[in-house]
Amino acid sequence: MNRYDELTVRWGDLLECLRNKEEPDLEAIQRLIFETYHFEKQDITGDSIPGNRLELYKLVAQFCESLVESYPEGMTASVSETCEAFAAGVCYVIENGFDCGYGVNPLPIGLTMHTPAGCAEPEADMTTYESFAAAFQENVDWLRDEYDEE
Repeated sequence: MNRYDELTVRWGDLLECLRNKEEPDLEAIQRLIFETYHFEKQDITGDSIPGNRLELYKLVAQFCESLVESYPEGMTASVSETCEAFAAGVCYVIENGFDCGYGVNPLPIGLTMHTPAGCAEPEADMTTYESFAAAFQENVDWLRDEYDEE
């Protein structure tokens, strides 16, 4: 199985988990977002996605939509919305190109976080899994404060 097919299967399995109202594995979601970002960054050439590569994009978008519709079992609002924001960021960079921020490997996450007028949209550093995980946790913590979650 090639890398594209593997990622497509993993996103499909994640969507099935959400449809069955099962609690998804947060670590698996984070790894999948990170791996998909880097795969697509290397795979996409030119200004658009080849038609035979749209399935992966569609599954990421469906994941975002599923999280918008309802929080998965066992997930707080802050974690669910962070997952949605980071997956939406992957869709954004696929649609608009990967050179869309200040870092070498930026992932825009401004769909969730408030950005004051005149300031840059928040972004996650996708250079390493550790930098990505730190940005993910920072977003969860910010939303946890916003929602006054324990």
